[in-house]
Amino acid sequence: MNDTFYTYGNKELITQKSFSVIPQKVKPVLQPLVFSLVENMLGVKELRNHLRDFEKIYNLQKSATFKSKIIGNDPLTPTKIRKIRKMLKLTQFQFGNLLGISKTTISYWENGHLHPCRENQKILHTLATYGIVGLRRIEEEYKKK
Repeated sequence: MNDTFYTYGNKELITQKSFSVIPQKVKPVLQPLVFSLVENMLGVKELRNHLRDFEKIYNLQKSATFKSKIIGNDPLTPTKIRKIRKMLKLTQFQFGNLLGISKTTISYWENGHLHPCRENQKILHTLATYGIVGLRRIEEEYKKK
């Protein structure tokens, strides 16, 4: 019979045997405190995982140029937006679905009638640099947080 009372990862934190030496009068007071301490330790582990995720995203962004050959250093032009879409081999409808906007908006961008907002410009830069898979990975990293 396993006498482990509470574990944290591979470490045995509290055993039935160690908990049994505590006087009976103290157990009702001590038990919630011990569990609270263990839960705080688990919170630290979760926090460390979040920090690792942030570090991955930061390193990914730091290592990338974010200025692809298609976009360069210039602002997004209708031609560049069209090139990004065609590079990804998407129709205007598919591209709009990917970005969460309508096909009409994509058409307006590509014809110069509208310009993408700053947020969409960042997404377009990311798509041009990393492609759809890279964009999905970045989205997944942010969703984990």
